[in-house]
Amino acid sequence: MNNHADGTETPDRQPTYSTATETPEPPSINLTTAKIKKPTLILTPTQAPEPEPEPEEETPTARIYDIPLTEELQEYTFTLCEEYGVDYEMVLALMNRESEYKAGVISKTGDYGIMQINKVNHEWLTEELEVTDFLDPEQNIRCGIYMLADLMKKYDDPHRVLMAYNMGERGAREYVAKGNTSSAYSRYIMQLRDKLLQEGGKE
Repeated sequence: MNNHADGTETPDRQPTYSTATETPEPPSINLTTAKIKKPTLILTPTQAPEPEPEPEEETPTARIYDIPLTEELQEYTFTLCEEYGVDYEMVLALMNRESEYKAGVISKTGDYGIMQINKVNHEWLTEELEVTDFLDPEQNIRCGIYMLADLMKKYDDPHRVLMAYNMGERGAREYVAKGNTSSAYSRYIMQLRDKLLQEGGKE
């Protein structure tokens, strides 16, 4: 039935509202993961600086003296003294005292060559240094320097070293026990050594 037909007014309908609180759904978003191309780093190798060359060790040069010993033998003696840690000028002075630098000398007491290697030492030196000829200058010089180097390990005083070389270790001990600190032999050699150093040899 139409309500307007009978002349009665129908009150306006009020809109109805939902009392429930509605949370709107968020809009759907399609996320597309973008592939980002990483930049390629081009590394240019840098040339490392060249290391500075290490300074070369200077090789000691033999001092050549005006003595009756060839330059070759003086150089040979110097090289051995450097190798064994023996005083070069002292060895030259010892040669002067023992043989006056003469290679073929054999004393009445059985001492051979430039450095007068006594025959009591020949056997053990032959075994250790393979000596074939004690009158050969180079072999003789090696023997003498080898003996001096051995004595220097036992005694700090060059006079004691020289006395032991000259008298033997037992003889030197007995000599020192009497209150002697040097001998005419050791003093002569050390004085000549100092004289050689003062004069200076050519290099």
